[in-house]
Amino acid sequence: MIKNNTGYFMILCSKRIYLVDESVQKEIYLSFYKLTYNTVKKYIGNVHTIEDIIHDIFIQIIVTPPKYLNESQVISWILTVTRNYTFNFLRKQNKENEKVQPIEEECKLRAKSCDYEDFELADVIKKCLGQLNPQCEKVMILRAFYELSYKEIATLLNLTEGSVRQSIYRSRALLKKFYLEFIE
Repeated sequence: MIKNNTGYFMILCSKRIYLVDESVQKEIYLSFYKLTYNTVKKYIGNVHTIEDIIHDIFIQIIVTPPKYLNESQVISWILTVTRNYTFNFLRKQNKENEKVQPIEEECKLRAKSCDYEDFELADVIKKCLGQLNPQCEKVMILRAFYELSYKEIATLLNLTEGSVRQSIYRSRALLKKFYLEFIE
């Protein structure tokens, strides 16, 4: 850990990003991680989502540092970036919920048209999906039921393709765990 948190950050502010050593970027991340984590945790409950948000925040901080910043303003600036990014994330989530509601209704209609065995399996899958966080649930529904590509899902939900892939990977692991627990 850096004893003086702002020391490396001031180096970052004074140089272009491609001139800054990767170890300096890592030190910045380690120095301010706890501060950003606690700030994001106030608004977001899911640990995986918090990690994704913090990752994006540090990319933003490292790639676009302010041109003029005193050492005394560094922590305030990082907190402001963290808070603003988190609020923007929450706003996006609200907009996504409005977009995905018709899709969920169509899934319910499809489930009703299946025969009994399929309906029973669909019920188990629905319960397992309900245990995921809302973003992961939406991503899995779009991927599994609508067979959309990662790129199409990312565009629809305003996410990066990497976030979609990561959500699907994590969701599949959790769904497998939930399913195995449910059938036992």
